Amino acid sequence: MFVHSQAPCRIGIAGGGTDLPAWAGTRKGLCLSLAIDCHAHAVAITRPDRQVVASYRTRDTAPAATEIANGLIRESALMHGWLDGFEVHTLSEVTSFGSGLGVSSSFAVCLAAVFARMNRLRAGDCDTAETDRAALARGAWEVEIDRLRRPIGRQDHMAACHGGLRLYSFTGDSAAIEQSFSEADAEWLAAHLLLAALPAGHDSRAILSAANDPAQLRAAYDAVGPAVAAIEAHDPRQLGAALSAGMESKRAIPGACPEWLEALIRRVEDTAAYGCKIAGAGGGGHLIIACEPGAGPAIARDLGLPAQPVRPDWLGVRSEGWT
Repeated sequence: MFVHSQAPCRIGIAGGGTDLPAWAGTRKGLCLSLAIDCHAHAVAITRPDRQVVASYRTRDTAPAATEIANGLIRESALMHGWLDGFEVHTLSEVTSFGSGLGVSSSFAVCLAAVFARMNRLRAGDCDTAETDRAALARGAWEVEIDRLRRPIGRQDHMAACHGGLRLYSFTGDSAAIEQSFSEADAEWLAAHLLLAALPAGHDSRAILSAANDPAQLRAAYDAVGPAVAAIEAHDPRQLGAALSAGMESKRAIPGACPEWLEALIRRVEDTAAYGCKIAGAGGGGHLIIACEPGAGPAIARDLGLPAQPVRPDWLGVRSEGWT
């Protein structure tokens, strides 16, 4: 049996943090996310010798899944009933960890899709249709949040599963699509964004563990409406202002805005950019910059940062396999 899956990473436009229990545990959270054409991959094969081989940064071999060191692979396999006799390898198109693009959750979704597809093939189901995406998202966040106790939210799993540009809502331990935007809106947004790689990554778990200030979460929530309005109006200046409002909300989180990042943001203000925010939890990774199409290369040169244009991913998670 051979199975491959891939899931997109995401850019969080507004509302990040309101999918955490500190907010969504008592009221509705909202996160606006764009899935991008940058993916995590997982490949799995069955092994007749019943050994388990797992590759995620490092390679691990064990007689049973319970003895695999990597928590994502171990818990994903056990959740889907795979105790031994398989090999899993992972690959990311994002070259650095702590990127702020939701890579670990994209891997969690990939693994959920791989093991779900393997279960279907093992049962004789060769239908090429994807497993229910909502179920894959829930399975992925149950591994990360419930089993591994990571202090993260659920927007990354939803974006990796569904793709496109969407507004997600979160209440308690549930998540739903609140609004789906047109391809034209997503293409407009992508054309007016620049993704700049920062010189340092971040420890999202440490930062998110401290993201529980009510005023900060309220500011993050309040940035969602203007961001949605900017996209619907195709107004790049309003988009930049919404990103900057989201960046302002990050400043209340310890570790999210170190001094070197503050200095860099002050330099962004002297370029042709309309505004910016840090990707993901903060502290490093990538900077999301709003600008006119074609202005990105000059802005990147002014900042001295490697940067890339943004392209949407429309498909979300997908998998294929055969026996």
